Amino acid sequence: MKSSSDQRSSALLQQRSALASFGELSLKSEDLDEILTEACRLVSEALDTDMAKVMELRDDGNFLFVRAGVGWKPGVVGEVCLSRDPGSSEGRALDTGAPVISRDIATEDRFEFAEFLKENGVRALVNVIIIGGHEKPPFGILQVDSREPRDFNEDDISFLRTYANLLAAAVDRMQTDSERRSEQRRLAASELRLRTLVEGIPQLVWRSTAGGNWSWASPQWQDYTGQSGGESLKRGWLDALHPDDRPAAIEAWSSVDGETPLEGEYRIRDAAGDYKWHQLRAAPALDEEGAVNEWFGTATDIDELRRLQTEQQTLVAELQHRTRNLIGVVDSVIGQTLRGASLPGELRSKVQGRLQALSRVQGLLSQSHQESITLERLITLELEAMAADRLDDRIAVAGPHVCVGETTVQTLALVLHELATNARKYGALKQDGGRLKVGWESVGEGRSRSLVLTWREEGISIAADAELGAGFGFALIKRAIPHQLNAKTGLAFGADWLECTIELRLKGEHNLHV
Repeated sequence: MKSSSDQRSSALLQQRSALASFGELSLKSEDLDEILTEACRLVSEALDTDMAKVMELRDDGNFLFVRAGVGWKPGVVGEVCLSRDPGSSEGRALDTGAPVISRDIATEDRFEFAEFLKENGVRALVNVIIIGGHEKPPFGILQVDSREPRDFNEDDISFLRTYANLLAAAVDRMQTDSERRSEQRRLAASELRLRTLVEGIPQLVWRSTAGGNWSWASPQWQDYTGQSGGESLKRGWLDALHPDDRPAAIEAWSSVDGETPLEGEYRIRDAAGDYKWHQLRAAPALDEEGAVNEWFGTATDIDELRRLQTEQQTLVAELQHRTRNLIGVVDSVIGQTLRGASLPGELRSKVQGRLQALSRVQGLLSQSHQESITLERLITLELEAMAADRLDDRIAVAGPHVCVGETTVQTLALVLHELATNARKYGALKQDGGRLKVGWESVGEGRSRSLVLTWREEGISIAADAELGAGFGFALIKRAIPHQLNAKTGLAFGADWLECTIELRLKGEHNLHV
């Protein structure tokens, strides 16, 4: 019969053997359930007990699930789930973090025990917490059960705590590996979805670092241009651009600031050697500090759109040209008719003057696709038609750069023609010492901005019985402009001055455009 000292040495040796065996298994196996089950078997053998189990703490922290075990009847392992009851031995171990021993549950009055323990003949047990990883909750409980009353000594408890810590390390490694693999699968799936999206869209997609040095070009780019993936890298992609467009592309990249998207239209050579217009657009990808990491861009085929726009511009120019010719014909017919009729020459002059004003506007519209129509140009054109350029020392025209839209220009041109005609016949362009000031400015802010145009004649003599405000020109100012252009107008005069104001709503929040 072995002495108590020999028995203790034998038990310690068996426990160390269990630790070594489990340590070796935990390093080799990638199956957490296999590790947990073998852990229960080894600890049961090392402590010479009938049963052992691992109870996993569920994510909500309120339930314990019997995930692995040995020695139990069917219906326990993988099925039993207990509430985390603070009055149970398991709840006490989780709340305190210390081992909990019950020598004989038949006489134990500290805790309530689950029915499945009694049904499996459990009399004694010891619980040890399995800690979690860094900043993680406990994984659960390692519990060793005996069908006979038993005193678990200090050596048993020390072994169990060491064993539970080794088990916790194995669990943490497995969970970390599982999370990493899950993240890798998620990233791989995300990359696959992104690649499928990128390679499925009709645009030619690319990535670039600063200065237009491409780091990647999509299969669409390679298929379209015939360049290999390596040939398009750095600035190799420029070889696919039309030689005349390369300087503009290089200049565009040299001036980007990382705050606004990059845009440009260039001709790109396809694999057959034909050039087609594409719109290149790129947006910066910023890091956490707001610095540009790289650029993501696309090239979209707009060759057909450019062709249609060119055809449209040609058609518009032809239409404007024919309109001017038509107005010329109408002017000629009216002139001949008026000469054949006994009508006043003033009427003939007015009709012809207004038709000529419309003709001048048509000339501006025919060129509007190449050069915007500005308010200054419109005013100058009407004054030049009145030979006012010979009176430059008496005329002042000043104001910011303002573009006039096609829906506004004809009505505004007729109004300016009437004002200029009136000034030539009666006002500042007629009378010695008369002065004409035409100015405009932006007033208000944001969407409430307006443009105020002021036509002021000074140093003129206005007869007391003059009927200002009568006639076609002033009817345009008082009724047509407010109705057609949603404008506000005003007309005021004194003994030696006259002033007309027109207020038009500005379009957009930044550009000056009426």
